[in-house]
Amino acid sequence: MKTLFKTLSVVLCMFLAGCTAKTEYDTNSLLYDNVIRDYEKAYFELEGNPTVDYLVNETLTDEQLFKRLAEGSPGYFTKVDKDTLKSQLLNAKPEKIKSGTVHKKLIGAGDIESLYRYGYKGFWKRFEGRYGKSGYYRLSKPFFSKDRSTCMIILESTYFGLPPTKVVYIYRKEDDKWDIKSHYML
Repeated sequence: MKTLFKTLSVVLCMFLAGCTAKTEYDTNSLLYDNVIRDYEKAYFELEGNPTVDYLVNETLTDEQLFKRLAEGSPGYFTKVDKDTLKSQLLNAKPEKIKSGTVHKKLIGAGDIESLYRYGYKGFWKRFEGRYGKSGYYRLSKPFFSKDRSTCMIILESTYFGLPPTKVVYIYRKEDDKWDIKSHYML
């Protein structure tokens, strides 16, 4: 009987651990899709519908930007939330984005860095030679409020030979759905 109880306990723990990881993955995946969709909806109509086929497979980490955001988090966050965000922003490390997370082709962060090896000049010619006329996104991981009901994500968009553009998105979870509350370009 004890062996059966131990076995059931182990199976239950494994199941619950799997469910927790899957929920985190599903939340990030949903938020990543929302950010890309909202960005393309807001900005691509203005720019003649460019094509961005790729997502860098590693989350954006920009120490200077994150420090600036940590000092002045937007008004959608309480004081406690701002402290929580500040801690997450200042301790952010790159994380891999899993294949199938979003509806974009993944491109390695190292591949992008190797194309910059000779500087910005000629980058787009090298990029187009390898990936065609397209562009790429880079996303931060979601930074959550203390109760995980509100989050901030940064999207960096690079295409058509233009320098990168960064946009901050604020989402709030309402009725089990993430709704955009604000966005602003940096």
